[in-house]
Amino acid sequence: MGRPLTVVWDGLNQHHSAEALDFVARHPEDFRLERLPGHAPDLIPEEGCNGVVKAELRNATPDSVAELRAQARASFVRLGYRHAFPADLAVHAGKAWLGFGVHWDSPRNLGTWKTLHVSLRSKDPGFAAVKVGMNDTTPSVQLDVEKYGYVNDGQWRHLSIPLTEFTAAGLNLGAVNAPFLLISGQGAPADRLLLDNLYFTAE
Repeated sequence: MGRPLTVVWDGLNQHHSAEALDFVARHPEDFRLERLPGHAPDLIPEEGCNGVVKAELRNATPDSVAELRAQARASFVRLGYRHAFPADLAVHAGKAWLGFGVHWDSPRNLGTWKTLHVSLRSKDPGFAAVKVGMNDTTPSVQLDVEKYGYVNDGQWRHLSIPLTEFTAAGLNLGAVNAPFLLISGQGAPADRLLLDNLYFTAE
């Protein structure tokens, strides 16, 4: 993990306590604080997720802390299959191809992760053929998402892609520079694709 670590804080009282501020002041090379404006739940996606989980567990009757923890975890996992939350929007510029992704300044080891998850939705011709890629220090490994369940029909499709598919094509998971790339072919201006629920799991 690179330093400084950017910490995004809301207005919780503990975030303004003398202990917290003193700790951060003693480690200026380790932390950079970004404070949210007052009452900004729209800037904290976690708040919406927590609200859904709390509502689901309102009438829960667990017999132990372990059971409560399991029920909460299951509720958070179910959130990965919901699409009531805002998704990221990719808009085609009408060029011969479209590509974007997540790029890191230095390689990172993703060897402990097993599966890449992502949800995609589009019915526009510019996103009829879509590939998801990753790269290490060499050119990217790109996989056709139709193989993993993507259909260009305007419906949400949740894809689970084993990372072994990338390593079989030559990716070195021990030195990943770009953990997620999305590439599509030629499209008309304003062709749209929605992207959501991008995460990795260890199983």
